[in-house]
Amino acid sequence: MHTRGNDYLSRIITSQNGKEYDYRNYDGMKKAYVIWILPQVAKKRDGHVNQISSKLENISGSTIERLESYDKSEQIMISKRSMRVVIGSRHR
Repeated sequence: MHTRGNDYLSRIITSQNGKEYDYRNYDGMKKAYVIWILPQVAKKRDGHVNQISSKLENISGSTIERLESYDKSEQIMISKRSMRVVIGSRHR
């Protein structure tokens, strides 16, 4: 599912090319989201909510990039057999 989500996010972002941004100016690129609702999960995964997003880690040096410059995609996976508890809050 994570790999499929990456594929969907890539398509969403590249579909913005020529509309929100172009090859000369990437600043207009909007953040893309994929939200998976998985109602048929193994019992051990029931109730799990996972988030996958970009993270900057400096390997060498101390350059600090603005979050907006690299945080362009996010996946949220909701594994819940009954959605009435999860919708509306991340922490229920």
